[in-house]
Amino acid sequence: MKGKIFAFFCSLLLLAASSKGQTIDGVLYTNFNNYYKWRGGAFDSTLLIPQIAASIGRRPGALRYSVADSSVYSWTGTQWRKVGGASGDTATVVKAYVTNAEAVTITKGQVVYIFGAQGDRASVKLAKNTSDTFSSKTLGIVRADIAAGAAGWITTQGQVSGINLGAYTEGDILWLDSVPGSFTKNKPQAPYHAVFVGVVERANAGNGLIYVKPQNGVELDELHDVRITSLANNEIIRYNSSLGYWENKSITTTLGYTPLNVTDTTAMLLPYLRKVDTLSLSNRITAAAAGAIAWDAADSLYSSAQLKKGTFRTYDFDGTSGVSGVPQGSGDVIFISATALSGTFLNIRDNNINGISISTGGSASSSPCLTNGYGTSVNVTHDITGSNIKSTWMHFRVRTPTLNDGTQRFYTVIGWKVGTAANPTESAYFTYDLDGTQTGSTASANWQTVSALGGNREWTTTSSAVPANTWQTLSIRATTSSVQFYIDGTLVSTHTTRIPATGRMHLQIFKTNGTTARLLDVDYATFNQLNQSDR
Repeated sequence: MKGKIFAFFCSLLLLAASSKGQTIDGVLYTNFNNYYKWRGGAFDSTLLIPQIAASIGRRPGALRYSVADSSVYSWTGTQWRKVGGASGDTATVVKAYVTNAEAVTITKGQVVYIFGAQGDRASVKLAKNTSDTFSSKTLGIVRADIAAGAAGWITTQGQVSGINLGAYTEGDILWLDSVPGSFTKNKPQAPYHAVFVGVVERANAGNGLIYVKPQNGVELDELHDVRITSLANNEIIRYNSSLGYWENKSITTTLGYTPLNVTDTTAMLLPYLRKVDTLSLSNRITAAAAGAIAWDAADSLYSSAQLKKGTFRTYDFDGTSGVSGVPQGSGDVIFISATALSGTFLNIRDNNINGISISTGGSASSSPCLTNGYGTSVNVTHDITGSNIKSTWMHFRVRTPTLNDGTQRFYTVIGWKVGTAANPTESAYFTYDLDGTQTGSTASANWQTVSALGGNREWTTTSSAVPANTWQTLSIRATTSSVQFYIDGTLVSTHTTRIPATGRMHLQIFKTNGTTARLLDVDYATFNQLNQSDR
């Protein structure tokens, strides 16, 4: 009974107490000293109400409406106790009396939001989920049609009946829709705003029942520990511990540096390709079609069609007087030609480098070498230049542990060469020849470069001294018009008059004086040749 009494008096609170009477459930009741008598399930209009000042005549259950605090009190027999005060609010429906600010009638069952105020009442318009303006202040569902500019009731929490819910199922969750005033059972996704409207308690085409309780979804910048200012594309949210909140910043600002562009293939690959090729990669590596890497689009190309484009070999010496993964005996492998030419081969274990050391041994005239396509039964040369060859590269990672001195003399040959004898008639190579022993060479402590064809030679003495016990990468590039020589990626000479047509990869040391062994250390060698057209 208390629930019914309190629900009734919630309406009573909206009315001004009159000394002449009150209309309750359509019946006029006389107000006598602010008391009304509840009897038989209804208010009694016969004025059988005790005097407010009388000390007797009040029976338990008598009710009093107090104008002073707009509350209902019940007489317990000893005192007046506020109804619902100790046991809590027992209201089942919360309503609001509002003004329709739309230019059209808002019909029963439509969802509205607070637009402003008019005539001492909040004004409303049809809500929708397309922006914060129309959704964040969603108030409730209209209980009955409200004409434009007129006032009417809406339910902000509780049941609304008589709604057409034939397309719904009991238990469906209702969300604010993008159609003005409508709701949907499909939860909206960004950029639409997710505003919970209520739940279907009874699904019926003409007498559906909704329990209404709007709950507005929040946007990121509405959270108390998030601060968004001047949004820009591709920004991220990061936490600022000194300020105590999350904020939007660019990736560059967050990292403290500008990230590498994923299309910058050169800068990305440089650290990884130094092992294979220490030439000026930044000048020679570009992006190729379908994700391939072009080594100076005019030169070697690594792609899915690699074998059609040319020939590519890398010989990484494993330090056991052999070549990793390549069996001896085929026409394109490194042969260790030491027996016939004297000398020995030693293993190298040096700061994670495994290699081979070509040693002259104790002979004063030995000339051991490493070469590909050469042996007692195999004698094969590679075309270096030709009509279908665009360019040919060779790279050698080498070291001279001990330089020439007064008694122990030698010279080295590193590059392309036909045969194993001194002064080849067709070749392109680097040489260290302090005595000027070879035909056309100069007595110099610097690297010299030579290219030969038909017995005629072109020589250059570079400005780069041969260092002791220091690894260097010596590279040679040949085309039909020139031979270029590089030391650690720097061009040191270009020859244009003597361009070899054939040759083999060749590393050799010639002892000319003294019986103390001298060495030429080799880490790896590569051969890259690009054709003019696919084969």
